[in-house]
Amino acid sequence: MERAKSAILYCTDRIARKDQKNLNKLAKGYGRNGDSFFLFDFHGVNHLGDKHGHKVHTFDFEKFKDFGIPVFGGNVVEGNGILIAFLTFFKEYPNYDYYWFFEDDVRFSGRWSDFFSVFDDYDADYISTGIRPYAEAPGWAWWSLKHPQKSIPLKERFKSLNPIYRLSRKAMQFLMTELATGWKGHSEILLPTLIYHNPNLSLMDMGDNAPFTPEKLKNTIYKTVYGPKLGTAGNACFGSTFHHRPPILFWGLKRNYLYHPIKPLSYYIVYRLK
Repeated sequence: MERAKSAILYCTDRIARKDQKNLNKLAKGYGRNGDSFFLFDFHGVNHLGDKHGHKVHTFDFEKFKDFGIPVFGGNVVEGNGILIAFLTFFKEYPNYDYYWFFEDDVRFSGRWSDFFSVFDDYDADYISTGIRPYAEAPGWAWWSLKHPQKSIPLKERFKSLNPIYRLSRKAMQFLMTELATGWKGHSEILLPTLIYHNPNLSLMDMGDNAPFTPEKLKNTIYKTVYGPKLGTAGNACFGSTFHHRPPILFWGLKRNYLYHPIKPLSYYIVYRLK
């Protein structure tokens, strides 16, 4: 079976040799039906110029107010900025079957070709990690969701963890239209909640033991272990491979698992000294 035509986006505020190598691996892993791009912050640093072998789609947070979707948060990370950046890409490249998004601190302790092969069998419109309802993560910080005319009760909202995810073309088209009506919230509530409540779209979790994980993928791909205050800062526990924080310095002990966030030693030391 031929793999679906997909865009592979590596989101970063720098382009260096390490990032080039990471995107090379992703592109090689997906194969000939994948086109690789740096989703690059205009205010970042490109150390390689145009000598990295990939296309570049540049976004500028300061210009998002002109895109037609309400901006939530004061920077790219803490709000819906990354999602808007992703949608600016879709506006320019609307003809892929799927759109894969990767933050630059995601790693896989196996071959990316094996990772992508797992999801060839699933046509869900949104595939991500950590998809959970409010009842399972009330301590999460980003449950706010506002719209000038519509409302979704708190108990019917969902969160996700989005250092890596896949959207279908149909989901991208829906988000472009629906977000323009006035929804404001963090991207990690907007995506799972709005897609869940659209009867024409589907979502799934790519692993762990989450509510939306297919039975075949239970306890595979990644492991998130939190303390009692699920989703709040700094409370991932021993054995977790994929979480918001703390940063991970050593990774790869579990084969064929996703790891996040992989940070350099300098970042790790600063985090531990806080």
